[in-house]
Amino acid sequence: MYNDDVRDLLEKVAAKWDATEGLAKSAENIVGDAVGSVMFELRYAGRKLVDAVRESLSENPSMDAIKAHIAEVEQNCHRAHHDAVDSIIWYARSRVTIAEDTFGKDLLFLYWKDYIPTKDKLDQLGKIVAQSREFRGMRFDVYDRMYRDDMPVVLDSLRNFGHSEDALKALAEKSRHEDDERREQHELAIRGLEDAQIDIKIARKTLFWTVGAVGVALLVGIVTVIVALEAIGH
Repeated sequence: MYNDDVRDLLEKVAAKWDATEGLAKSAENIVGDAVGSVMFELRYAGRKLVDAVRESLSENPSMDAIKAHIAEVEQNCHRAHHDAVDSIIWYARSRVTIAEDTFGKDLLFLYWKDYIPTKDKLDQLGKIVAQSREFRGMRFDVYDRMYRDDMPVVLDSLRNFGHSEDALKALAEKSRHEDDERREQHELAIRGLEDAQIDIKIARKTLFWTVGAVGVALLVGIVTVIVALEAIGH
């Protein structure tokens, strides 16, 4: 029914479909939900595949039209494949960001041995994704290589982090409690210092008036003595 060119295209697109469908399921398991954009692209691919079949069954089928529909199927598979990989990368980056916000980078650096390598790998993958848009003819292979070679390392690191997450939560809570205690002690020390400064000011004023009173009394005494001496002299 099909010539060799169309048969080759169908075999090629069938392989792409299988790879994409498997990746879509993996992304769903990792992210925890179906990736909407992937489902949409696969639905469009199915629509174009139906169009190709319908054209092939028409009274005067056009091989060019069939090839065009199959080419669209391949493009939809490509886009679905890319969206699935992007969703996994996004998920991994969001997990790291949430961990940083929850525990702090210092704690992660101390207790998650793959923290820095994981961040570096995700930054590297982000750059590859951006650069791959300049080489569209190679994007499927680039994304497939990221998924097969790079993402397992990242996902293993996240799984290992998940195993120690409860311990990290306890450490973070302890650290926050200690920070609160230090903050409270610091505030008490500041209040104590402020109270001491007030006492010093009061003491200075009291001393000033006391010294002044003593000085006046001394002056009065001196004057009284002088007057008395003058009276005796006369």
